[in-house]
Amino acid sequence: MAVFGFDEGSGNQTWDSRNGIAGDIQNGSWTRTHRSNGIGFNGTDTYITTNSNSKIVLRDTFTIDIVFKCSDITERRFLFGMRQPQDVSAEITETGKFRVILHDGIESTHLISLDPVDDNSWHAVSIVHQMKLSSLYLDGVKQKDSVNANLAISNSTNLLIGHLNLAEFPGRFFYKGEIDLLRFSKVARSEVEFKQLSVLAKGK
Repeated sequence: MAVFGFDEGSGNQTWDSRNGIAGDIQNGSWTRTHRSNGIGFNGTDTYITTNSNSKIVLRDTFTIDIVFKCSDITERRFLFGMRQPQDVSAEITETGKFRVILHDGIESTHLISLDPVDDNSWHAVSIVHQMKLSSLYLDGVKQKDSVNANLAISNSTNLLIGHLNLAEFPGRFFYKGEIDLLRFSKVARSEVEFKQLSVLAKGK
């Protein structure tokens, strides 16, 4: 569906390599990573938006992969948000753990990592959703499953990277750290692929 690899290395835009969706970078900085390039988020006013005609569609089966690095979290920090008509978002909690929220307007599922990720190390997180089952993987290791028979994700909206909703939370909860990859797939990826992504993230 969409792959933001942040490989450009310069400029004020980044591009989805799958469909050519443009992301406008506000107050970000380019960084070098094990894989290629990444975007640095200052925790104050850095974010990336896609335009209104470039919507990412999430249905019953999908995988979201994120490669990121952050440190010293004292309040929640959003890695990305897709706010309307339904909510799909990922954040680092105030205790430094990774959390994903899937919300269809009525039902919701929250998945939280077992360990903190605010240790200034590269991490790979994968969220896989297939009908009733949602699972969270951290560095190739399954953290938690959630079975919600009533959850029906059918989202088609713009993507905001580095925040959830600028109007709803002005001046707060901006991501602080680096993001090397944000990938949306319309398939349920495998545990083998999650382990491979973890190796890539850590540069081993």
